[in-house]
Amino acid sequence: MSSNDKNLKPPEVPPSKNRDNIITNQETTVPPRFLIVKRKEGDFSTTNPFLIQKYLYGKVGQVKNVRKIRDGLLIETSSAAQSRQISQLKNLLEFEIEVTAHSTLNNAKGVINCRDLLNCTEQEILEELKEQGVIDVRRIKTKKDGKLVDTPIHILTFNVPKLPQQVKAAFYNLRVRQFIPSPLRCFKCQGFGHTSTRCVKEQICVCGKSLHMGNPCQPPVKCVNCKGDHSARSKDCPIYKQEVAIQEIKAKENISYTDAKKKVLVHTPKPNISYARAIAPPIVHSPTINTEELVKKLIPHLVSALSAFYIPPPQLPQPKMLPPPQLPQPTMLPPPQLPQPTMSPPSQKITVPDPNSPIQKRYRTDSSDSESITSKPGSSTKKPKPRKKPKRGWKKGRPRKKKDPDTDEDSSEIQETPSLSEAMDDHVDPKP
Repeated sequence: MSSNDKNLKPPEVPPSKNRDNIITNQETTVPPRFLIVKRKEGDFSTTNPFLIQKYLYGKVGQVKNVRKIRDGLLIETSSAAQSRQISQLKNLLEFEIEVTAHSTLNNAKGVINCRDLLNCTEQEILEELKEQGVIDVRRIKTKKDGKLVDTPIHILTFNVPKLPQQVKAAFYNLRVRQFIPSPLRCFKCQGFGHTSTRCVKEQICVCGKSLHMGNPCQPPVKCVNCKGDHSARSKDCPIYKQEVAIQEIKAKENISYTDAKKKVLVHTPKPNISYARAIAPPIVHSPTINTEELVKKLIPHLVSALSAFYIPPPQLPQPKMLPPPQLPQPTMLPPPQLPQPTMSPPSQKITVPDPNSPIQKRYRTDSSDSESITSKPGSSTKKPKPRKKPKRGWKKGRPRKKKDPDTDEDSSEIQETPSLSEAMDDHVDPKP
């Protein structure tokens, strides 16, 4: 860039109007979404969580999320007004506190690629993109022939958790891609996920052996992370590939390293290993002990210790067996003698009616007439011949006499005798 170009100042341009997917007119004073609350003396490890929740609810209302971390409390606010209220707090319960914004969760990092931006410095790019929410610009460099060379790739840091899709730099509409950092490896213990400033483990070399300054690594080489035949810095290590996936989820979803690691372990489970065991810290095994020899040595001591406190049980007398009681034999009683029944003579004599008596004869004639009347049609008994009724009136050839006017009867009327059936109707026989 020539000296004349440096002296040129671009004219003042009014801020552009809001457009979709472009952050405009945003200053760096945007309230942070994630806040860290620290005690000036001590921490919140022994504080009642219910008291903290009730105190925050009474001061600022219901917050989105609260979690205890090593530095204090990580609070995720639900609005910008709530973030400002928490930032102004000086006390939490009876403790004095300091409220600061989280260093990474409140920001989003994106990558742009523009060769014309090599003609500008990082500070100039920051000043021009400040209105679109950019708070930091870093240019990627690479080594060529042992020298660092600038590349057209720039990392932009935005003051909002959500990454915009594009930014406007001069007359370029540049697409913003998600920035995925390299896995964080400790240079002290060669493990992933932390730095050497917070590491408490023993320092070792990348070859898996104790630290040897000034001497090259000698085979065999062993990875301290996966126990493979390669160094801890190898990109073919399965643990390194897993850490790349963790960093990708952490950047895209804007979550902590611990939460991103849990998600990766759920989607890529190991065979015969549960979820709880996969996310648990590694177990340090103690040196092997021969249990058989240890038991043989301890048994005599245990026997002698127990014999001192052993109290034999008291000797109880043997119970005597009593003979069974003699029960009297039951006696059989003879059956009772019942009196023999006696036949008494009949008190009355049965008289048989005489069939030749006139009463029996008349009964037989009446019963024969009743049987002839009540016999059913079609039966085998012979039907009696119908009797001829006597004719009434004058016989033929005789003159009819005149009635007596005084008695109004026929003087010459002949009284006929009643028939046998009429006599039977009028007469009721007594019972025999």
